[in-house]
Amino acid sequence: MDIDKLKTVGTNLVLVQEKEGETTEGGLHIPEPFRKTLPKGRVIIHGPNAKNVAVGDTVYFGYAAAQTVTIDDTVYTIIDENDVALYHST
Repeated sequence: MDIDKLKTVGTNLVLVQEKEGETTEGGLHIPEPFRKTLPKGRVIIHGPNAKNVAVGDTVYFGYAAAQTVTIDDTVYTIIDENDVALYHST
């Protein structure tokens, strides 16, 4: 499936999530609920009503806000623009 042909509705955003902080310096795994940073991702698709973020922006969001979908062995994260805590424009 060609990801470039996918569209989302409303204020939904499709992200490629960036993993960080999964292990300690000593190599211990830290489960997501105990990490001290918000998850972040790069916006690859945004809905027609999304006003504040654009494709390519990096966004930080809450764990509970995210849904995931796997397409062609790649995991994408879907969130609503209202669940974005912070963003950085490119």
